[in-house]
Parts: sequence; structure tokens; C-alpha cells
Amino acid sequence: MEEYTSDTNLTSLIFNLTTEDRLLARVFIIHTRFKDIAEMLSAIVRLEKTENFVWIINERALTTNSSALFDGLLGVRLHDSFSDENLLIDATQLITNTFVKFLDYPSSFWSENTSVIDCSSVEPWQAFIKTKVKDGITGDIEFNEYGDRIESLYEIINIQYGQPEVVGTYRSNTVSWKFVEYCKV
Repeated sequence: MEEYTSDTNLTSLIFNLTTEDRLLARVFIIHTRFKDIAEMLSAIVRLEKTENFVWIINERALTTNSSALFDGLLGVRLHDSFSDENLLIDATQLITNTFVKFLDYPSSFWSENTSVIDCSSVEPWQAFIKTKVKDGITGDIEFNEYGDRIESLYEIINIQYGQPEVVGTYRSNTVSWKFVEYCKV
């Protein structure tokens, strides 16, 4: 993992990462600040490091609509069904399910004033994390012990002829690929 500061010359960074005597891999995952995306991708092209390398970018980089996106670049983005509206509908259902769970639980969740949930203890929060929504608009909603959603649906994107092309999907450790004859990697 290579980290950089705000004053780092990104061309030098890419050059150093891809120099043959220092090269440990030919697959790179780029997670960078939004404002550095175009400069970093341009440096990769300028240094001619697109052939024989795999560059993977995050969703934020894919949504830049940058002319710096080059053919063969890979990325992932949330599936269209994960729109703000659909996520909000599912979140509302999750909160509703949680409140129903709170009402069904013993009074240990409630403070002495029965109209207030005792949020100073961890039990209500653990109950919230353990709450699930089956068959929501964006799929099943369930969280791990850290509060991160377990199941999300991602599209695997390959930039082809300057345009993002969906070449596969990823959901909860299940990957499916769409064979694209002109897929460039």
C-alpha cells in the first residue's frame, strides 16, 4: 500500500510504483481523493502504464465523467437499484422493524420514563444492528457486527471505447461475469 500527501507529484508516484526493479505487482487498486482522480489517471496514460497492468478504481472515480478514464480501466459501482430513493425506503422499513422490535422486547430497553429508550446502554443499538429487512427494494438488509451492510449488489465496470460497460456483478461473495468479446483488460 502506497500512501501519498497532498503535495505529492502523482506522475512520480505512478512512475515509482511501476518501475520494473520495484514492481511487486501489476494490479493496482486506486483509492484517492476526488480532486486527484483525473491527474492520477492522466499520469498512468502519460507514462504508458495501461498495457500489461490492471488498474481498479472506486465508484467515486467512475462517476467523475472524466476524459481521463482510459480503456481497460476496471471499477465497481452500486447497482442502479441502490438509488437514494430506494435506499431511503428500505431504511425507513428497517427503522420501523426496529421500533416494532423495541415494543416487543422486555422493558429493559426502556428507561424509567417509559416514553424514552435508554440509549446509554448498548442493547438498543445491538438490537438495531441485528434487525433485518427481507426482500427490500435493494435486497435483503442485514448488518455485520460493525454495522456495515452485509449484502449489496455491485456492477463490475470495464471502460471500453471510452465508455463504462457492465461486465459482471458482485453480490455477497457471488460473482457473475458477462462475457464481452471486446472486454479490454
